[in-house]
Amino acid sequence: RSRPNVDGEQQTHGMMTSPILVLALFIVEKVGGILTYSQPFNQSFGYACGTPQVETWQAFRSALPSEAYSITVTSSAPSPKSISCNVTSSVTSIVNALKTASALTLLCDGYNWEVESGCTAKLQCGYPTLATLKATKSDTSRVCTCAGWTSSDGIVLRPTIQDLNWGGQSNGCNQPSQTLQVIVDGDITASPSTSSPINLTT
Repeated sequence: RSRPNVDGEQQTHGMMTSPILVLALFIVEKVGGILTYSQPFNQSFGYACGTPQVETWQAFRSALPSEAYSITVTSSAPSPKSISCNVTSSVTSIVNALKTASALTLLCDGYNWEVESGCTAKLQCGYPTLATLKATKSDTSRVCTCAGWTSSDGIVLRPTIQDLNWGGQSNGCNQPSQTLQVIVDGDITASPSTSSPINLTT
């Protein structure tokens, strides 16, 4: 099946379209003040509305606190990589941008962090907003592009893009199968839409 990638080019790849019982998989974990998004992504697959990769990302964004102290993104392949921001004012700006799908670019702990509302699913899955996240050491290319990247030192998350460019390391395009995580430590009690764990059904 042919679908456009983040640059509008045509790509042929697998597409997961059948709703899945989300309770069967690890979803959004809240332990104390730490909120975690963690999902497996398979190479050459896109993830449609109703899949855990999409629905859990939306639940995670909704549960983000109004203030946070650290954010960490991790990618398990091709080799484990982790990037963190530990400046409260910067972390708070990042999580609020993710929560509201507001465009943001800032420098924190040596990495460029960027949030965009673009390069997301053509279908809104019933949600009013969708968002993507990028953290890179030296690359200033937009989140929503596969071309023009000058470094491979970053991590990108595009869980709702619905094609094979869901993220990962380098430019986040057609990356090897892996688990992507976002871990936020903050005042979770300030967010009204949390429970432990956050369970979704389809």
